[in-house]
Amino acid sequence: MRVLALDIGGTWLRADVDGTTVQRQTPGNGRDALAATIELVGEAAVDAVGVSFGGRVHGDDVVSLHVPGWEIAGLAATLRDRYGAPVRIANDANAGALAEWDAAGRPSEPCAYITVSTGVGGGIVVGGEILEGAHGLAGEIGHLVVDPDGEECACGQRGCVETFASGPALARHGDYAAAAHALRLAVESLRAVVDPMFVAIGGGVATAPQLWEALAGVGARRARSTSLHGARVLALLVLALLLAGCGGGAAKTFRNPVYNRDFPDPFVLHVGDTYYAYATNGNGSNVQTASSKDLVHWTAGPDALPKLGSWAFPGSTWAPEVSARPDGTYVLYYTASSGTQCIGRAVAKSPQGPFVDGFDSPLVCQKSSGGSIDPDPSGGYFYWKNDGNSIGKTTHIWAQRLSADGLRLVGPRRAIERNGDQAWEGAVVEGPEMIRRGGRYYLFYSGDAYNNDSYAVGYATCGGPLGPCKDAPENPILKTGCRAHGPGHNTFAGPYIVYHAWNPAHTKRALWLSRLDWKNGKPVVHGPC
Repeated sequence: MRVLALDIGGTWLRADVDGTTVQRQTPGNGRDALAATIELVGEAAVDAVGVSFGGRVHGDDVVSLHVPGWEIAGLAATLRDRYGAPVRIANDANAGALAEWDAAGRPSEPCAYITVSTGVGGGIVVGGEILEGAHGLAGEIGHLVVDPDGEECACGQRGCVETFASGPALARHGDYAAAAHALRLAVESLRAVVDPMFVAIGGGVATAPQLWEALAGVGARRARSTSLHGARVLALLVLALLLAGCGGGAAKTFRNPVYNRDFPDPFVLHVGDTYYAYATNGNGSNVQTASSKDLVHWTAGPDALPKLGSWAFPGSTWAPEVSARPDGTYVLYYTASSGTQCIGRAVAKSPQGPFVDGFDSPLVCQKSSGGSIDPDPSGGYFYWKNDGNSIGKTTHIWAQRLSADGLRLVGPRRAIERNGDQAWEGAVVEGPEMIRRGGRYYLFYSGDAYNNDSYAVGYATCGGPLGPCKDAPENPILKTGCRAHGPGHNTFAGPYIVYHAWNPAHTKRALWLSRLDWKNGKPVVHGPC
């Protein structure tokens, strides 16, 4: 696996691929620096990108106090599009802390790092995770005020450590004793608040012998590594995470559709090192299946439900989803017709079945509301749509708790989403997928007519598994583009959103996937283009 490590500082740009490092001076504007970074690396083919950035980082957002223009430069998106690989950005001090943690044998105890360069920054690593804080500012020891009457800092405060110990500060006053005193206070503050296993000091200015002479007795050690090494560790960690999410394989470079056959309303279940996909009836099966190790190369599987429940008629078996149970068995939830569309359940010992529906009635069937379709078992709850649009009524997405065995609905039933409150939804909201992330609940759903290009995916944020939910104003977040017509009925796998999309001739709905990232608590879909 090849990783690209980038160190973007106020003075230098450095890049490393396979141990070969190249560098150049940083242009004075973020847009120019971004172009220079791309030019520096060239056309390298890589599997992951790690970036050490000399400024504030929060998610994909970056701001430099020393090089203007980065806040509008689109760093992460540009790199992601350029190299077709996952990108992880960290503040350079955080990357340096990660490098020191790696050089120290990756201990579980907290480790701290101070970088003294164009600015003064700090980073803290706990158990292999960078401590970023609520706004990406954790560990920024360079902006600790050590003299309230001191000179003004670029951050707007007075007398920060950075005004004494940074490269520009030392160039102005040359007072290494004052710089060492400020750094001593920074080290003591880190020890008092974090109690790290060690505090390392690095950066370009920290190589000056006179600074280390002045630092005698401070108790910090010289850094063993560099922020470029930290960027490489960052890339390796994000690559490891991607590989883990993909069961040992990774969808690094692929061309959509990844499964180019009619495979509507997909759902993906990850078991061991294999992904199992399920789809609406077709190709001779009531419930189509396929399997893959990497989400890209798929092999058709058996009919997961060769015999429907006694309550159901064949020919309309839609939108199946499967849930794993603690006892090692699996429950398949599927839509079928009993004169009205209803949702049933079936049990099997294997992810691909055969599933057996031994029940004489469906799990849920709202006949007066048009029927019930599109099941989603998630986190001990059950979500579905009443098929109101089939009889000219409002469509809702409903939520109710599942019993522990996954075979019954218990407790109150609530409508948490309805069509018509956003224009793009048209007469339909359907295909619910509820996920929990960072303590928040996100309901993804499809809207408008499934058979035309207006079909799309949006989301709502919810107060809990039973709502209430509020539609996102930026909806829809996945819509027709490139060769994907009417994309919808999504699910999730690893770092990807998985969905179907019509081909240009509208003769089949094939399986597509796009990268799903999160920015400021909001999902961002990189695709279908």
